[in-house]
Amino acid sequence: MKKVIILLIVIAVLAIGFFAGYRYLYKKADSVFKLSGEIQMTQVDVAFKVSGTISHRYFSEGMSVKKDQLLAELNNETYLTQQKMAQANEEAAKWGLEELKATLKKSGTTNNNLLEKTQAQLDAASANRELANYQLSYTKLNSPLDGIILAAYKEEGEVIAAGAPVFSIGDPNKLWLRTYLPETKTDTVKLGQKMIIKIDSMPNEKFEGKVVFISDKAEFTPKQIYTTEERVKLVYKVKIEIADTKGILKPGIPADAFLEE
Repeated sequence: MKKVIILLIVIAVLAIGFFAGYRYLYKKADSVFKLSGEIQMTQVDVAFKVSGTISHRYFSEGMSVKKDQLLAELNNETYLTQQKMAQANEEAAKWGLEELKATLKKSGTTNNNLLEKTQAQLDAASANRELANYQLSYTKLNSPLDGIILAAYKEEGEVIAAGAPVFSIGDPNKLWLRTYLPETKTDTVKLGQKMIIKIDSMPNEKFEGKVVFISDKAEFTPKQIYTTEERVKLVYKVKIEIADTKGILKPGIPADAFLEE
């Protein structure tokens, strides 16, 4: 009987210890500060500087590109014709100025007004030729960075205006976490603060993060990210830069940010 009582006491002590430990761990886990969001990639829209018809598009979504690599071309016939005409006009203006100088020298006379006018015509022709050269070169679209094609907006044969985006290129070396800081936690996170980033698919991996932006304007939690209950809360948009030297993280992946221990 005595052994049974002792056994019951031991079981009771273990149960109390287990319950206390569970409550401690639960409270500790519940008290861990965490910001949840979605990984983003810094992206750049690229466009032609002149209008025209796309004759060639060399890349599609998901493809990798190198800086200065040719992405697409416009039909350049019109610009090539303009460049040839501008070059011919410049040569004619040069010839006209040389002929005028030779004529004045031969006659032993001077005419500064006429010389200045002819020189101005040559300067204008040279400027037009330079502009035509630039416009011809602008029919080629090159990548401004090493990156990944996130979107290809235009197809071959489409007529586009100058400045209309043709591609969106993501920089894999510039990843960041878009998240939202609750109004009640604004004293917890500061600009420049170090954070630890984790993703569900690799719980043992840690990525270094740094808070680079905290909005000074409160807003309601975006509806596409949180539940209806969460959407009525006021939050501040936060941007956390992520250092991913292993190339693991991809845009669109859900992630959590924790205060650096």
